[in-house]
Amino acid sequence: MTPIDAYDGLLILGFKEEAAEAKKLIFEKLNFDVDMEVQNFEVSIRILGGLLSAYELDGDKRFLNLAEDLANRLIKSFDSPTGMPYRYVNLNRKNAG
Repeated sequence: MTPIDAYDGLLILGFKEEAAEAKKLIFEKLNFDVDMEVQNFEVSIRILGGLLSAYELDGDKRFLNLAEDLANRLIKSFDSPTGMPYRYVNLNRKNAG
């Protein structure tokens, strides 16, 4: 989560080498195909938001592709009968509860 969360700040502050290192790490290691429950809110603001910010600042379409993949996995958290999103969502099974 840290490289994604920090990437836009590194770019804005002009830390080009550190930003390039974070970008490389993101594209080499980030994988949402894991059987793990995550908190919808935290993942939405930090990872999804970070990927969208990275795309807007950098223009690399791979950030947008990762954001779309994650959003498609998180969308199940909004299938709650109460109208309030579920707190947790499983990234691999794309279910919530």
